[in-house]
Amino acid sequence: MENRSKQDCDEALAALRARIVELEGRLHYDYSEERYKNIVESLEEIGEGIFIVDSNKRVRYMNKVMVNWFGDHTGEICYSSIAKRQSLCSYCKLDDVIGLGEKVHYRPTTPDGRTFNIVAVPLHNSDGTVSKMEVILDITEQIRIEEELRDSEERYRSLVESSSNCIFHLDLDGKIIYANPVGKRFLGDSLEKTDLVQIIKSEYRGVFEGGMEKARNGETAGIEYSSQASNGPIKWWVANITPVKDADARVISILMSAQDITKRKLAEDMLAKLASTDKLTNTYNRTKFDELIGREMNFARRHNHFLSLILFDLDNFKNVNDTFGHMTGDTVLKDSAEIVKGAIRDTDFLVRWGGEEFMIIAPVTAADGAKTLAQRIRSRFEGHEFGNGIKMTASFGIAEFKRDESENSFIKRADRALYIAKMNGKNRIENAC
Repeated sequence: MENRSKQDCDEALAALRARIVELEGRLHYDYSEERYKNIVESLEEIGEGIFIVDSNKRVRYMNKVMVNWFGDHTGEICYSSIAKRQSLCSYCKLDDVIGLGEKVHYRPTTPDGRTFNIVAVPLHNSDGTVSKMEVILDITEQIRIEEELRDSEERYRSLVESSSNCIFHLDLDGKIIYANPVGKRFLGDSLEKTDLVQIIKSEYRGVFEGGMEKARNGETAGIEYSSQASNGPIKWWVANITPVKDADARVISILMSAQDITKRKLAEDMLAKLASTDKLTNTYNRTKFDELIGREMNFARRHNHFLSLILFDLDNFKNVNDTFGHMTGDTVLKDSAEIVKGAIRDTDFLVRWGGEEFMIIAPVTAADGAKTLAQRIRSRFEGHEFGNGIKMTASFGIAEFKRDESENSFIKRADRALYIAKMNGKNRIENAC
């Protein structure tokens, strides 16, 4: 709004100057003051104060705008009636205009704080006398707006410079026009790249570009992303991307304020891990299993892929606890989890099912493939020394997913297969029906 008001004032002043040039072109030295007044009255709609004073400083004419501002003082001495002074105003250019015949432009401020932009021109009357005509624009409001703009710019700059956020002023292509001190410290040598998207991690560039597109369309966008600058650490950010518009509401650039949420993100990740991980074995827990199995079953149905569960149990584990104590038993559980982690694929999921039981989710794996994996794990248990002369074996139950079965049915079949393996002598693998 302030920019609009300033622009309106500037445009009005430009129009006024154009009118003066037009008047000077139309008025010749043989025009009388009276004929000049007729022309001026026809331009009443311009909304500027116009008055004529003679060489004796007596007001010869005031248009309606001047009368509205100061009252009608036609025939009176200008400085005493209009300016309420005992002598000629210090800013008065009467002698320059009448004595030297010059056009003068000046900007006085009255005692009551009003500021005017004045263009004064000489009028050569047919009787040989010379008068002065002033076209006056009240720019008090413009001055106020300019001062407020300067103050607001100063406040804005102070806020931006002292902000703990990274603040970037970007062009419409995402190139950096300005970075505040925090932004510069983060960017380091990357500031020379100028294109902000280059330091955003590739998986989040689409998010950033989407935010930029919204801003280019005049909307504010909120995004979360990670980035890395100058070979520094990966940082997480939450940012607002805001359009900067001109007086005609056209988007001309973009402002981006980014808050570092790396510590919060790490804490969230840690909490998420704690919520989904078995503390002792550092494997997934039953809560995470519920999330994973539903997802993998849906994926298998949708893409017609195989999916298998491998439920296994450490044989005779109770004897370890009874003989060596629970601390040794915990060590055996942790070592067992590491053995399995070394045998499974990156795409498989290891879950501590409870006590000495573990579950493996094997995506895109049929029963035969699951049996091969179980055999590899069983062999590694047989060949491992757990300390204190402890040797362990494991029994395995395998179930291949049926497209029409429920999660509960799928798990029960694996559990039944494990039960059969235990009943048939342990240290063996059984497939579910």
